[in-house]
Parts: sequence; structure tokens; C-alpha cells
Amino acid sequence: DDDNIGIIDYDHANNSMSFTTNTTERLRIDSVGRVLIGRTASRNVGGSTTYAKLQVAGTSQVTSSISVVNNENSTAGAFLFFGKTRGSSVGTSTIVQNGDTLGGLSFIGADGNDTNNRTAEITAVVNGGPGNNEIPTDLTFSTSPTHAGSLVERMRIYSSGRILIGNGASE
Repeated sequence: DDDNIGIIDYDHANNSMSFTTNTTERLRIDSVGRVLIGRTASRNVGGSTTYAKLQVAGTSQVTSSISVVNNENSTAGAFLFFGKTRGSSVGTSTIVQNGDTLGGLSFIGADGNDTNNRTAEITAVVNGGPGNNEIPTDLTFSTSPTHAGSLVERMRIYSSGRILIGNGASE
């Protein structure tokens, strides 16, 4: 029966919208605006209490990966952009401060109980006083030691170009 092969459905009981193709739900927008691909309910990953606004879940690398591709005849590549302001509303550009995290990549593994423990992280952190078109930023690399519940910084590339490697890398 081809009547239900493609559906856009709004569920008033839980205020969500789902999109179905080839008789399988492919995407859901939940009541607080999270976009869920491969799941019908939001999942907490990395110990965050906010739950990510975009969640992709699958049972293989193919169904749980995100691709960013630039098909341009030039030397330019595809990028993910992380932005940070101290503004209190969308669209503001309030200046960041020394010590602010500008963005990061977190790696999380299931521990048999949940997926709340970050095991490694790469983070960009402001190091100094920002000014007009000038924000000194360090790049930090952290890992989780055996039997530890938190990350330990292992390497830092300072805005000056200096590289410090070791347990608790800092000046």
C-alpha cells in the first residue's frame, strides 16, 4: 500500500513532528525543537544536561555519521564553524574573555551504564585579552586516565606557538 510510504505527521499528544520515507521514520523534531535522526527520543551524551539540538543515531558507521563536503574546483575545503559570544540573545556579538572556551570536540564512550563520560577532548580556549579582530587562543588536548572520572590536559599549543606536552600541560 503506497498510501503510507511517505508521511509528514504532527503528534499533538507530545508536540512533535515526524518525517517518514519508504515507510520508515527518518527525522523527528521534538517539542523543544531538537532534530532527531535515527531516534524518536532525545539522548543525553557527554554528561550535558541540555541535550544536543541535533542528534544522529544509527546502528552502523553509515547510519550514524555526518558528512560535510565541499564540491568546489579550488583549494578550499569543508569546515565546521564553532562560534562563541558572551551575548545573552541570538545574534549578539558580546566580546569573549580570557579563559572562555570557544569550542571543542568531545569523544564519549559507553561505560555499560550511560554515555555521559568524556574520554578525550580538543578545545580552543582564549588565552589573554581579546580586542578588535584579535583573540589570542590556545588549543588544548585532554584525555581521561584509567580509573579517572575527569579529563586531564596532556598537550597545549599556545597562541604564541609554544607547545607544552605532559601531564597537566600549563605554563
